[in-house]
Amino acid sequence: MVSDIFLDLLNYSTCKAFSKKVGNKKTNNCFKEAGKIFYNKLLENKLIKGTGTDFFKLKEIAKFLEKHKFVKKIIISKKENNIVVKMKGIVVSPSSKQILKEGYSPAHTMTYLMFAALKKNIKVLSVKFNKGFVEEIWKIN
Repeated sequence: MVSDIFLDLLNYSTCKAFSKKVGNKKTNNCFKEAGKIFYNKLLENKLIKGTGTDFFKLKEIAKFLEKHKFVKKIIISKKENNIVVKMKGIVVSPSSKQILKEGYSPAHTMTYLMFAALKKNIKVLSVKFNKGFVEEIWKIN
């Protein structure tokens, strides 16, 4: 079994290396593509169904990530015309915070995986690192 510290260090190293070598914009595009590939592999291996409403698809992915201990808990809700995603206990949260602090591009593994499931134009309106959890607000076009 891979430890949390191993995944966090791997995340930090990968994000920083990509960002330094090709720049943040290309790194971000690479991680978006990785999210699409990840999503397709989940479908191919029948680890998720990928059917139903957009809201159901997000919850299905949240359950998968919780089951496999990438995150302790994900709460997905709707607020006006936006999606609110609250994540508690993300394995790579310490390195992601550090990557952002240093001005590099984080992997956004969960975010880009969920974006791939929706196959729509999504804009992240805000990302907040609160004590004990991370909250993202998305606008779906």
